[in-house]
Amino acid sequence: MAKKNIPTYELPLSMPIIFERIEDRPDDFVNNPHRHEFYEILWFKNDGSEHVVDFQPFPVKKDTIFFLAPGKVHQMDPADKKGFLLVFSQNFISQITFPQEDNFFNLFYSFDNIPFIQPSKDEVHKLNILFELIVLEYNNVSNDTTILQTHLRAFLLHAQRIKGQTEKVISGKSHERLVQLFQLIETHYKTEKTADFYSTHLALTPKRVNEIAKARFGKTVTQLVRERLLLEAKRELYFGKRSIKEIAYMLGFKDPAYFSRFFKKQTGITPEKFKAKMFK
Repeated sequence: MAKKNIPTYELPLSMPIIFERIEDRPDDFVNNPHRHEFYEILWFKNDGSEHVVDFQPFPVKKDTIFFLAPGKVHQMDPADKKGFLLVFSQNFISQITFPQEDNFFNLFYSFDNIPFIQPSKDEVHKLNILFELIVLEYNNVSNDTTILQTHLRAFLLHAQRIKGQTEKVISGKSHERLVQLFQLIETHYKTEKTADFYSTHLALTPKRVNEIAKARFGKTVTQLVRERLLLEAKRELYFGKRSIKEIAYMLGFKDPAYFSRFFKKQTGITPEKFKAKMFK
């Protein structure tokens, strides 16, 4: 079986932000699984076939807006889709300040694994105005990106407000700790798989951290870490460049056989069968 490779795209240093129309993208660029080292906003302006993000298919409806963080694997058929694509580098977004760190984090790293919003008609009107300002300033071709970043910040803050209206809300302090927890998991999931590590860094007891996680997701910290491990395992298996043994060690499993048991318990199939299924 020939190995496949999921391409990873980067932005040129001279172009920290790019705007395009979805219908202008080459079919072979987006119709095959790929990932990128930048942030991406996809705003669909008509109904179309599904958009697959990290192996999960999502329906595409008019005015669905997807927010994709670096590293996410996705694909779609652009033939039946119209809309806008806006991508920008991590450095470009890092220069934009937000009133709360979680405003930006939860928009692109969704707590509920739902990488899109479906705004109401009134909200679409507001977002259209903000997006038009982004495009106008983008086409202005200026070395000073201050105004462009300001417009982008306003758009992202408004989108996060819409997203927050559809999610289960818990108290402010607990929400802040959830953001910190997810950031810690994203950084340490390969090496730290128990609640003790995360509770220590949050200055809480393991019981309290699990209570916060269960109140929001109905899952323990250990279960959240396992979900992140499983996602990365699927990405690596599909990526096709490492052996199952290498993937096991990369994800912090000391025994490849234990990794195989873990994967089968979570998915119902072995890593070998998952890989074979993906490469049919």
